[in-house]
Amino acid sequence: MSDPPPTRSRRLDLAEAVAILADSPVLADAMGRSMVIEELRHTVGRLDFARSASTRAELVSLIRACAAQPHGLAALAEVIALFDPHAGQRLRAAVELTEPHALLRADERHTLLELLARAAPADIAAAYRSTVGRLGPALAPAADTPDAVVELIEDAIGPPGDAPPVIRFVLFLAARLHEAPSGPLGEWAAAVAHRLAVPADQLRRAREAAADRPSYPAMLTCLQFELTQDGIHRDRYLLIARIQREDHTGMMWFADDQPRRLDDVRRQTVRLVTEMSGRLAPGDPLRVEFFLPSSLLGLPVDRWSDGGEPSIGVRYPVVVRSIDRAHSILLRRRWELSWRRLMAQRQALAADAAHWLERPAQISASLSAAEPVLVAMAAGPNDRGRHCGHEVAAVLNAGVPAMLWSRNGGDPGTVRRAIADQLGPVTMADLWRAVTRIRADATPADPHHVGHDLSLMWDDPSLLPPTQRLSAPQ
Repeated sequence: MSDPPPTRSRRLDLAEAVAILADSPVLADAMGRSMVIEELRHTVGRLDFARSASTRAELVSLIRACAAQPHGLAALAEVIALFDPHAGQRLRAAVELTEPHALLRADERHTLLELLARAAPADIAAAYRSTVGRLGPALAPAADTPDAVVELIEDAIGPPGDAPPVIRFVLFLAARLHEAPSGPLGEWAAAVAHRLAVPADQLRRAREAAADRPSYPAMLTCLQFELTQDGIHRDRYLLIARIQREDHTGMMWFADDQPRRLDDVRRQTVRLVTEMSGRLAPGDPLRVEFFLPSSLLGLPVDRWSDGGEPSIGVRYPVVVRSIDRAHSILLRRRWELSWRRLMAQRQALAADAAHWLERPAQISASLSAAEPVLVAMAAGPNDRGRHCGHEVAAVLNAGVPAMLWSRNGGDPGTVRRAIADQLGPVTMADLWRAVTRIRADATPADPHHVGHDLSLMWDDPSLLPPTQRLSAPQ
């Protein structure tokens, strides 16, 4: 039975690395260290560290400087091996336990960085986005330098059967700069592909894709949160987050394995919303959707924040959705028909289309006769004990896809006029965007503004998680 592979530690043990280098006769000599450092600078480029009369102090500084560079420790081992093969091999073995195997050699990475230094940051960012696609991680402001981009793209994972992402990135950049295939970037990509034994058809497809220079027209991205009540602790919930796009592509992004209290749910959702905003392709709009049980539809999720930024309902459109209806096959047919009617009335004014619920005792008959696509309530569900369970159930059962209400309530006539005034010329198609503007207009100086407590259920049956996209029996 063979020995199990060694477990990677999270960082190289500094004392071990210093001991390996201090044992080398080359590195014990000041002149030898200078030769290594000079060669290392040719390999990795700029290297900031403090020279010292003390051998061990200088070695500590050198190791730390290399560790701060992407794959810098691997480059250090390669250079030392040129002067002292035994010490280089010992350091390489130690580094392999702490760093993933580098795709690029140090000289290849250094040449690529020199090529990227001639390109504009906007061109590098565009080539990066073309390589990783819409849902790939964004370039954070602190990670938009060429070496940080190379580190990200070198570690990226591409589809099976495609050329490595770093090669596709370089080819995308060459095409964006209108560089000929025989130019410096193309030659770099061909040389690295040859060393990595990339099949010729993969390289050809990568060149063809780069020549097309794909662009991404703006497309709605929905960040969908789902809260499920824990079966034992009724005041705790499991949180799931999915990314769902209007072209019906998407992915599971986050899933709890332990239930949370609502305050912890709030903190986690705000963190995920902030992180998601950095993943969007430029120009892509984001809508935040909360799938909630009927008893939680009145949660003020649009007002959730981390205390340091405006609430998520001011930063992005935030809507609630019914998790109960999403899981019900029996309600699907009527719901889908109502949504089609809403889409047919896209240009109708929301204020005119709204069906106001004023007599709860007659709500079912009222909804059946009017077949509305938008229901409005002056005093709807909130988190202070008013669930409006009868009204909400009637709206969901009738298949109504949109519901607008004030959580605060107040005089029905006054609230109704305030909402109607805010809607103004808003069309049904723009209702979910307009609610964000209304919330943003609700400043602390106007505590009675209806935007402080405005909830919108916007329940699109075509944008559901894959397991819930079922059709009712015909």
